[in-house]
Amino acid sequence: MNKLVVVPIDKLAVGMFVEAVHQQDGDLKIKTQGKVTTENAISILKTKGIISLIVDMERSDVARDTERDVDTDTNETERAEHVRGSVSLEDELTQASALYEEAKKLQKKLLHSIQAGLPVNFQPIKDVSEKFVNSLDRNPNALLCMIHLRQKDAYLLEHSLNVGILMGAFAQYLELDNDVVSELALAGMLHDIGKIEIPDQILHKPGKLTDEEMDVMKGHVVKGLEVLKKMEGISKRLFHVVAQHHERLDGSGYPMGLNDSDINIYGRMIAIVDGYDAMTADRCYRKGMPPNQALKILLKCSETELDKALVNKFIKYIGVHPVGSLVKLDSEKLSLVTEHNENAPLSPKVKTFFSFRSNHFVAPKDVNLADKHCREKIASAVRAEDIKINYRKFFHEQIVLSK
Repeated sequence: MNKLVVVPIDKLAVGMFVEAVHQQDGDLKIKTQGKVTTENAISILKTKGIISLIVDMERSDVARDTERDVDTDTNETERAEHVRGSVSLEDELTQASALYEEAKKLQKKLLHSIQAGLPVNFQPIKDVSEKFVNSLDRNPNALLCMIHLRQKDAYLLEHSLNVGILMGAFAQYLELDNDVVSELALAGMLHDIGKIEIPDQILHKPGKLTDEEMDVMKGHVVKGLEVLKKMEGISKRLFHVVAQHHERLDGSGYPMGLNDSDINIYGRMIAIVDGYDAMTADRCYRKGMPPNQALKILLKCSETELDKALVNKFIKYIGVHPVGSLVKLDSEKLSLVTEHNENAPLSPKVKTFFSFRSNHFVAPKDVNLADKHCREKIASAVRAEDIKINYRKFFHEQIVLSK
């Protein structure tokens, strides 16, 4: 894991690698990620109201006495664990967007190597899973926005990445140790790796599979485990998570038909996360369902197949209107959910950006629906795939790159 520390602007030195702004005076948006190369750059940051920054000491090139000075001046509670959530959504979105695209390319390269029988380099995927966790530390909502920007015909790639993000985010919510969080994010990215061995006519069949075809499809778990056995550095825990992602508490799952006492907490977690993302995604044979409908199905399945306590925690974490999802307000404005209000789950913070009444984009505006002075309410959830605007293009150009 990266060694993230909060560094006051007066302690910032040439050679330090800045991850993000930690605190600033004013609302000016500044892109700061990268290594500080000159004293003049530090002076400019001071003039723009920067108070403190998040610095990755492992990626910094500074003298040992400078590093010791920062370590001495930085309380342990101010390290990465305390930094969690301190970066604004706008500041993290650019990094999260680039990271998601990097991960997609690496995932595609990995699957190509497996399919072609080439040597598999596991390290880049492991590195990107740790970057996922670092982004979730800084602001979990940024990566959660990415999972709602699905592309047509990219299900296998995006589903695995989304499950990795959701596993890491859920593990953080459950306050698991950082090394476990990173490993679970990686397990999510690799959980469906065996599907590359499934024939395309079955994997992409537009209709219901026959019993024989379903048996072939179920074989992706075993095939995935065979691939993982050939990789160096795969832990026992990660291997078991992949092995158990289709097992169910009542014994109805596969490939082993394990029951309640045989499935560990991580296997129970991925069964929930995998099911949620699969239900909300468009597939070749059906449309994805709204998140709230998928959560209802998870709750129903928790009576027999899924861990009820974990399902309830997942629902509480994801929320009725998940971060990154779209909603229509009663004013006919289309809005992006940007943050939950813990005490008002039906009234999250949103960013309005399109008017259905006038049928055009409007200047993005942040609205806290839980504010006592706010008269706006959510009328309905909206799927990006069902609206006749290029939401993905707008998101990247007007939200990610607007700061």
